[in-house]
Amino acid sequence: MKRLTSRLYLCLFCAVIVVLSSCGKYDNDVVSSDSEHNSMTTSYNGHEYVDLGLSVYWATSNIGANDNPTSVGNLYAFGETTPKNEYTSSNYVGGDNDVVNLNWGGNWRLPTKKELEELVKECKWELKTIEGRKIMSATGPNGNHILLPYCVMKYINDGISSGYLMYGWYWSSTKYSTNEAWSLHFDDHDIYAGHGLKYHGYNARGVFPNPNYNGNGGGSSGGGTSTYEKPEIGLVDYTCRSTSITIKYRIYNQDVAHVTSAKVYYGTSSPSRAANTSVAGSLITANISGLQRNTTYYFKCTATGPGGTTTSETTRLITAS
Repeated sequence: MKRLTSRLYLCLFCAVIVVLSSCGKYDNDVVSSDSEHNSMTTSYNGHEYVDLGLSVYWATSNIGANDNPTSVGNLYAFGETTPKNEYTSSNYVGGDNDVVNLNWGGNWRLPTKKELEELVKECKWELKTIEGRKIMSATGPNGNHILLPYCVMKYINDGISSGYLMYGWYWSSTKYSTNEAWSLHFDDHDIYAGHGLKYHGYNARGVFPNPNYNGNGGGSSGGGTSTYEKPEIGLVDYTCRSTSITIKYRIYNQDVAHVTSAKVYYGTSSPSRAANTSVAGSLITANISGLQRNTTYYFKCTATGPGGTTTSETTRLITAS
């Protein structure tokens, strides 16, 4: 009788565990060893990646994590390449750098907004605790997965308040506005592609194109996705001389926009005159000469690809005297 009662308690205990583990949006597993580290990895340019069955391969670790999938690694402000002790609007330098490509080279880069949205939509997400750390696991359509650690960031909001927050923050390469950029956000209850202030310190996770992706879970029939985005462009640099101006725009989503032509326009009252314009990779450049000294000129850029045409905001520049 005593043995039967023990077995009954054991069965009831197991049933409770099954019920509890099925509650909530995510599974919350506790793993005490490296058993959750992905075995389906391959190395490119000295760093491991995983084929999740998506349009890009995803690195198994963050920049600055020394190739450890459960290490947080470094935090970076958008466009910057140096970690900081604190991330404030006053110490934000900004820039147009891709911290992944700068560190790992080759075709490694930050993901685009679209690629973050693909990761969110196509993966199964599970909250885990591995080696005492909170980790989000993303399993792709083909069953392979990556681990994305939470991080603790000290933030200061214009010197008014400060604190510590634990979430998942991962930058994309896509700007949202002058002060914000798209990024991956997750906590214990939700995960989404949103936008954050550029001066905040987020993690950086690398990707590069999957040449075997066919739009149906990463088949091996070859070819790429036939879905194109409208170009996302913005002014990144200019040089004003007395009678000439060099102006440069960046295509932030060239890998999915595939811009084939671009044109810079200028004028003293409105940007109506076309300048000789070149497209090299993700950079659009125009060198305009024969201008008047100490004169205000207005500029805009149009970029065209299979997904459509985008026109930048109008910018005002003044030649040197």
